[in-house]
Amino acid sequence: MGLNQPILGLLGIVLKKNEVYLLSRGGTNLRDNLDIAHWYMNTRIPQMLRYYGMPDTVDNHLIAYNFGIGNLIRYTTKDIKLPKETRNYIRKYHKLELKKRGD
Repeated sequence: MGLNQPILGLLGIVLKKNEVYLLSRGGTNLRDNLDIAHWYMNTRIPQMLRYYGMPDTVDNHLIAYNFGIGNLIRYTTKDIKLPKETRNYIRKYHKLELKKRGD
């Protein structure tokens, strides 16, 4: 899938034009989607956090992924609250992590 091809069934990553392939339901395979998601969570989000002087925490990764880096910045400066969807996303992640560790 090239950067100039249409994106169908977007799953969640939206970046500026020509920065990255977008995750989509159509036109790509699962391995490509997983590789892109891994890159975004483990490379791109940390780059953005460093650029904006934000702590590189799990919660900041999850908020940036689910709610966007701009909204993360606004949230940390108390300009906005996290939406219920994002709060639930973080809660589910931590619940799964506890279960994975056997706590």
